[in-house]
Amino acid sequence: MSLEARHFYEFGLFRLDPAEGLLQRQGQPIPLPPKVFETLCVLVENAGHLVEKDELMRRIWPDTFVEEANLSQNVFSLRKVLGEREGAQDYIETVPKRGYRFVAAVQRIEGAAAGEALAPEVAGQHAKNAVAALAVASVLLGVSLVAWQWLRPKATPPAARVKLAVLPFENLSGDESQEYFADGLTEEVIARLSNLNPQGLAVIARTSTMKYKGSDKDIAGISRELGVDYVLESSFRREGDRVRITAQLIQSSDQTHLWAETYEREVGQILPLQRELTETIARQMRVVIPQAKSQTASVDPLNFEAHLLYLKGRYYWNKRTPDGLKQAVDFYQQALDRDPNYARAWAGLATVYAVLDEYQVLPARESYPRAKAAATRALELDPAQVEARAARALVRGLYDWDGPGAEQDFKQAIAINPNYSIARHWYGMFLMANGRSEEARQEFERALLSDPLSNSIPVAIGASYYHARQFDQAIAQYLRVVELQPRSAGLRFHLGRAYARKGMFKEAVEQFETGARLMGGSEAAASLAYGYAAAGRKKDALRVLEEMKRARSGAYSPFYVAAVYAELGETTRAFEHLERAFELRLGRLTFLNVEPTFDPIRNDPRFKDLLKRIGPTS
Repeated sequence: MSLEARHFYEFGLFRLDPAEGLLQRQGQPIPLPPKVFETLCVLVENAGHLVEKDELMRRIWPDTFVEEANLSQNVFSLRKVLGEREGAQDYIETVPKRGYRFVAAVQRIEGAAAGEALAPEVAGQHAKNAVAALAVASVLLGVSLVAWQWLRPKATPPAARVKLAVLPFENLSGDESQEYFADGLTEEVIARLSNLNPQGLAVIARTSTMKYKGSDKDIAGISRELGVDYVLESSFRREGDRVRITAQLIQSSDQTHLWAETYEREVGQILPLQRELTETIARQMRVVIPQAKSQTASVDPLNFEAHLLYLKGRYYWNKRTPDGLKQAVDFYQQALDRDPNYARAWAGLATVYAVLDEYQVLPARESYPRAKAAATRALELDPAQVEARAARALVRGLYDWDGPGAEQDFKQAIAINPNYSIARHWYGMFLMANGRSEEARQEFERALLSDPLSNSIPVAIGASYYHARQFDQAIAQYLRVVELQPRSAGLRFHLGRAYARKGMFKEAVEQFETGARLMGGSEAAASLAYGYAAAGRKKDALRVLEEMKRARSGAYSPFYVAAVYAELGETTRAFEHLERAFELRLGRLTFLNVEPTFDPIRNDPRFKDLLKRIGPTS
């Protein structure tokens, strides 16, 4: 019986056997992943001729759509295996924007047909040779496979927790309206990875990694800035109801591509894909996934439209503007209308409501109770919901004035997921309000490990010195941050207050005036008035206050105005405004006992009475 004759290809020190799926170098087998081997076969079979990228991809992935990056990675792997010199193209030539050409001299060698009959004596000798060759090949293959296991790129985690940065998903759809989807995917992958094994895997917070969106900074630079062991690069393309996601994991130490994959799914299957993707990434880094932490679909929404609306809510929440927060509330509520049992949407809603008073979007007596109700509902649905627990802790501290309850929630949130930097940041603020500035600073420093490029945490570190009346350290810290955030009005107000309490009134007024130019509104006006009052410019202080009251029609924070009157020595008016703050139940009152701007009235019996009514906060 005659079958198709086998053939081989030889080039340089290599011998390629397509039928057996074997590449040898000087007789020793070189293991290759299947798709990399197929890429080599197509190029060698067409040696000397250009093979277009589309043709290569069609031949290698005949029934699957993949990104061009997969082909590039295959060629990169081949060049390493073939030993091409850096910058040279000894075997594979890249034809820009078109494809690849195998340029080394190739000799095709025809072998005996498989199954072809041989003379008995020849067959016997061939059999002996075959047995010997098989024995040698087996040994060599075993040695090579062992060597491959030792020499192939490995994820080698350090002794401490592995640190990973998930870079923003690149939107390849050509549709700006899908940016919410790209940002949502980024945040979802960060959240899922962060929660897999917090003791073994530290994931950089979204607020730090999003600063690289659209950046051309190389992986080495990003790794150094974030202090990470691995970087995940990803992109997505959405076309109708289909979505393609390409991801690759890069080891920071040498920029080795440890793993790459492309997924194509119906958009409605994005949630199970996220679970598959994050668990695969964790395993590539050799991060153990505890059985109790293995991801399940129990907390995912039943309605996928609810998930898309949730992602839009996250998108607008992350804008941190009054209008963005209003839109976030709207989208979260729409998500819950479609799936009332969606725990993450309840948690997101709680977090937004918890800051609406600070952004002067909704009064404290309306926003905080809604935040607590949403957080409690989220925790009923998913007791491990860290975002909801942190939001409830914030409300307990700022609105309920329930210090023990707040601290319990904060500690539980951090225990569940130490990577959640917002919980650490808010807990630090709670500690600072309760006179525990050293502990607060430690929490801020821990939060920075997960969010090293945060704008707000370095300011909070300065505040921890300020509230401890360590004004020199506070000023030094604020000045360091000003160099990075020169257009932050809030930071100027913080620095101005520190200068004022230090007695550096000229510098204080300069900072308040700069802050007022950068940002309008009642807080800016009240801060500027305080600066004038501290500098002894009473007329200017009262003028700014009156202008603010006329412009804002009563819509201003009485807490900051009380500080102005306290500095001016108008004690009665200061307490009138503090009583108004008490009636409104403003969260800022929890800082009353440590706020240096109220030192002029601290010994007044009315001050002590107010502190007693607020109650112990820790």
